[in-house]
Amino acid sequence: MAAVKMKPDLDRLGIFKEMSYHTIKDPYVESQFERLGSRHRGRQILIGGRKLKSALPDGYFTEFKRIFAGDNKLDIVSVMRKQRNLLKKRNIGKDWIPGVPSKPISSSGSSYGTFSGPLSHFRPTSIKQSSSRVVGRNIITCPGKKGPGSYVDVTINPYPKHSVDQYDLYEKLRRKELISERIQIHTKGPFYTRIHSSCFFDPNPYHVKNARGRSHSAPPRQQTAKWLPFKPSSPAKLDGGCKDGCFDPFPSYQSDRPRGEKPSFRGSPFHFATCPLPYPIASIVSTNVKRSVNSSNYKQVKAIVYA
Repeated sequence: MAAVKMKPDLDRLGIFKEMSYHTIKDPYVESQFERLGSRHRGRQILIGGRKLKSALPDGYFTEFKRIFAGDNKLDIVSVMRKQRNLLKKRNIGKDWIPGVPSKPISSSGSSYGTFSGPLSHFRPTSIKQSSSRVVGRNIITCPGKKGPGSYVDVTINPYPKHSVDQYDLYEKLRRKELISERIQIHTKGPFYTRIHSSCFFDPNPYHVKNARGRSHSAPPRQQTAKWLPFKPSSPAKLDGGCKDGCFDPFPSYQSDRPRGEKPSFRGSPFHFATCPLPYPIASIVSTNVKRSVNSSNYKQVKAIVYA
């Protein structure tokens, strides 16, 4: 049996002896943390936690072999740098830099700063001109034709005739009427009507002037077709209380008893109330009595006196 290991007195809370019922006569076994304390000494293999899945080759024992060479990454900056270096290799020598900037033109026609220099053709000296000679007209054999060089009446359809379009005909007629009216005003004088004043009611309102007299023989009447429907001479009249034209005779008149006239009310006029009308309202006490007292408990109800 292993030797019992006793704890120091300072580790126990006021107890100077290990009680027997704590271990039940079993040897004391140190905690797991104390037995595995050597693992935390020195440099140990420590991981950074749980890894997430990714496409990187980190954590593999062998290097990942790609199918195509250089397909893992494309650095745009490196590609641009390589292209720039290739273009620099084409340059022979240094870059050309102009020594003096371009000079502005002093004036129009100035050749200052040009490679060719001044031109003799643009010298400001005067040029001698020969005496001008008037050239005569050419010999005309026949007068020229007017219009274009097209031909008329050589197509299948006849050539359309020219028709004057009087688009301003209305304006011409209006001016003509104005002129004629002005002439009449100046020559014939003012206008006078031939209608003389007469009474409002004529002696014969149906008299027609210059009417032809009736011939002795009346014109023959036109016979209408027999199959035309019957059409009354005038529309039906409304019944206005008269029984004329009925099949039954009108009943004889019978005198009724005289109706008594109602006496007219000569009292004061009725004035309605402007305020709301009163209506019966039950008190709170009577309402409570009706709700609390009934046929079964009216003998047990005690009297209540309200202050």
